[in-house]
Amino acid sequence: MTRLAKILGGRWLILTLLAGQVFPACKDGDDRPRTPFRYDFESEAELDYFIWRCGEIFERTQDFATSGDYGLRLEISSGEDPGLKPILFETDWSSFRFLHFDVRNPAADTVRIKLKLAKNRLTLYPARVDKSIVIAPGTQHVSIALDALEYNSGAGAFSRKHVGLCKIYLPEPAQKTVLYFDHLYVE
Repeated sequence: MTRLAKILGGRWLILTLLAGQVFPACKDGDDRPRTPFRYDFESEAELDYFIWRCGEIFERTQDFATSGDYGLRLEISSGEDPGLKPILFETDWSSFRFLHFDVRNPAADTVRIKLKLAKNRLTLYPARVDKSIVIAPGTQHVSIALDALEYNSGAGAFSRKHVGLCKIYLPEPAQKTVLYFDHLYVE
């Protein structure tokens, strides 16, 4: 190898190493989001991170806000599992211990909602989690210990390594229901 080739080769190596420091866009995953999701409904753009279906009306509102200036008004009249269905979130929940949200039920009667966690939307009943939550009239903070969740089959603790589906929904609503949500997050 000639002296010039060695010098150019050495400079190329140094430039390549420096480019990795100057242009850190090629990381190995250390810059992942700290939480799978956190919704305070402070911007219209946050509504794009939820699946909407017929029979559901999502509306940002200042009538109920526990974090920031806005919350979410959810009106449900019909549908299969209507409710909050966030999408595009980090799927590895293994380092998180709790799912939190604030909810207000403006009705005089209690409302029963469900939390569904699964690997994906096609996961069969025994291999997922379905947890009932009773929402009394008024405002409450809901905190669900993720470590305590078990598969519907009773086959042990729910694996949080890959959570591809998270739904907070009303199972088969018989009448129009309005609920307010805010500060939905895991920690």
